[in-house]
Amino acid sequence: MKTRMFRNIIVAVLCTIPVAALVQAHHSFPAQYDIDRPATIEGLVTKFEWRNPHVYFFMDVFDEEGNVEEWSFELSNISAMRNRGWSSETLQVGDLLTVSGSLARDNSPLLNATEVKRTDSGVTLL
Repeated sequence: MKTRMFRNIIVAVLCTIPVAALVQAHHSFPAQYDIDRPATIEGLVTKFEWRNPHVYFFMDVFDEEGNVEEWSFELSNISAMRNRGWSSETLQVGDLLTVSGSLARDNSPLLNATEVKRTDSGVTLL
């Protein structure tokens, strides 16, 4: 009896750990981003991560003095991005983009992207 109960407790704990990790990895938009702080940022793509729970890309952004800062841009999940016509090949390292969205609440170089345009052609990707 004790062995069975112990086994059930172990199984319950092991099944809960991955779920807890997923819940912790996901976040609420208003907790991380401030919709009242819109921004538009231009830069060069340095990395594109086609993964769940959110697709990310990273850009080198230059200020007026020529200093470079790496910014992160969060998009939706893979399924939603596919529905918008995106694939793992949509962005390439070196692409020059203009991205608009909401800034992170913690003032980190992070933006939730709502519009992505190719700067050279003006083509809107998102």
